[in-house]
Amino acid sequence: MAKEALAEAAAELFAERGPARVTVREVADRAGVNHGLVHYYFGSKEGLVAAALGACVDAVAAELEGAPDPVRLFAPGSASARHGRLLAQILLEGGEPGRLQGDFPAMRALVDAQTARGVAPAVAGERAALVIALVLGWQLYEPFLVAAAGAASAPFPATGAEVVARGVSALLGPGG
Repeated sequence: MAKEALAEAAAELFAERGPARVTVREVADRAGVNHGLVHYYFGSKEGLVAAALGACVDAVAAELEGAPDPVRLFAPGSASARHGRLLAQILLEGGEPGRLQGDFPAMRALVDAQTARGVAPAVAGERAALVIALVLGWQLYEPFLVAAAGAASAPFPATGAEVVARGVSALLGPGG
């Protein structure tokens, strides 16, 4: 229970501020456990970062049960949104999330949905990567994108979910 609480607390804090700006003690305090347990369970802060990514991946996999809906999957507050913020923080700090994370359920689900519709695996992988890039980019840069599109002085004509839905439809076709 303490191990899972630490991984969950680390995922939250690292997604908010990045691993470099969060102390092991802060993670332990958020989890309500002794900070020595971080080294006991994970060996190092890098091990804790990997566990935080693992907690995010597990939550994303749970969201994907059934038919994946890319728009709902990447909605604000979703496990995928937190995972995206954590990945961005790690990348901004010069880390290599691909080295720390071995499973990519959102990518796999999007590829599988496309190959089930007869799309070649390489094309399905490319489309899935573009969808995830669209969604992560929108999640991270929505305020800038709205302002840059000239909408700072007028209401933007679509919600973030509508923008993502249109992009997903354009990339994957109707029914994603």
